[in-house]
Amino acid sequence: MATHFFGLTSRTYKYSHAVGRAEFAGTGFRNPTDMAIAADGTVYICNRSYENRPDGVHITVITMDEDYVTEFGAYGEADGEFMWPTSVALDKNDDIYVADWRNDRIQVFNSAGEWQQSFGSTGSEVGQFNRPNGVAVDDSGDIFVTDWGNNRVQVFASDGRFITQFVGDATLSKWGRDKLASNPDMILQRNLAYAVNPHHESSFGHPCAVKIDPQGRICVLDNNRGRIQVYVRDEVPVLH
Repeated sequence: MATHFFGLTSRTYKYSHAVGRAEFAGTGFRNPTDMAIAADGTVYICNRSYENRPDGVHITVITMDEDYVTEFGAYGEADGEFMWPTSVALDKNDDIYVADWRNDRIQVFNSAGEWQQSFGSTGSEVGQFNRPNGVAVDDSGDIFVTDWGNNRVQVFASDGRFITQFVGDATLSKWGRDKLASNPDMILQRNLAYAVNPHHESSFGHPCAVKIDPQGRICVLDNNRGRIQVYVRDEVPVLH
């Protein structure tokens, strides 16, 4: 039986090609975790590799036309080195931001792959991380980091200075309300959860990714809660 979606124009897609192969260096990737694509088509790929093959930890730079450009970074704790990188993002100047998961920091490189700065350390205080899992940069240069183990999103200026943090402010989504309406038993379960922790529903549960949409909204993927929490910038004048 055919399925028709009225109001949509006909679309067909065909496979084009594959890029890369399973390699620990050069023209391939090993346990890739994320990628970012620049306006000129340059692609930056996080290679997390494996614990027994630290030689595969780096950022690979390619094009989708299968041109190998370069790679940068290596396994370690020094500037420009990574221990399990999980996320990569670009700003409007094509500077590269890498969430360095096990080193609990964000590292910044220029478009040539040259290390510029790092910020963050292990902990739960302001500016510290417990396994940063995602990073995004908006058009103003603000940096958003999903601090997975600390159940928050931290926001930094382009020079790494802490600005603010989100710990979750969710209310029921439309889909959530629809589900409760059709499952009365879940209303009791929800009330019991509230009695134990009044902030259970609003707070983040291991936020794992963050993206900026075309409207500039900050969209946080809330892993344990099965939802996206969306924030908007509230422009407030700053006194000097």
